[in-house]
Amino acid sequence: MFKQLEQVIQLKKANIFDYYNAGIEKVRIENNVQRLGLTPTESLASLYQWHDGLKDWTVPSVSSSIFPFGIFVSLDTAIKAYKEIIEELELVGPEYFPILVEDYIIINLNKKMEDYGSLYILSPGMAIMEPIKIYSSLYSFIKTQIACYENGIISFNPEGKRVIDFNKMRQVSRQLNPDCRYWQIESLPT
Repeated sequence: MFKQLEQVIQLKKANIFDYYNAGIEKVRIENNVQRLGLTPTESLASLYQWHDGLKDWTVPSVSSSIFPFGIFVSLDTAIKAYKEIIEELELVGPEYFPILVEDYIIINLNKKMEDYGSLYILSPGMAIMEPIKIYSSLYSFIKTQIACYENGIISFNPEGKRVIDFNKMRQVSRQLNPDCRYWQIESLPT
């Protein structure tokens, strides 16, 4: 599924993956996440095997980010962000691991919880201080992104900046993630 997303995005902006690190080994992903007391999902391991986030944070996010709501960072940077939002800022419980930062998209990695593998948004910048379920799983997140790119809902302008039609993205996201409260909110922060 990740390769499919990459192919769809490359049709829109061929060189964007030049900004991303190559993938890393599954054992490294599992070991690093397990050191935090969490159980990585197969999809989380697949994500970092696909690409290990952005190479360079100095590139503007609208030019280099492939996902809305944040920046896909390396596993090492995600672990630093985890420690910040859990230990320093105390924004969420220890079961939530960030996949995207800036606006945080976090995944529940507590295997004993009913919503293990679900994705939530946490965004102090949008006044979202409590996690709100935004995607049913990492795979539904990727499936949603593929649909948005294929239908021109997410695209790149001639200058290479990402452009998103948030109203249409909301419709697609609501359809593909009907159990997620974020997409049901009438006046969504964007």
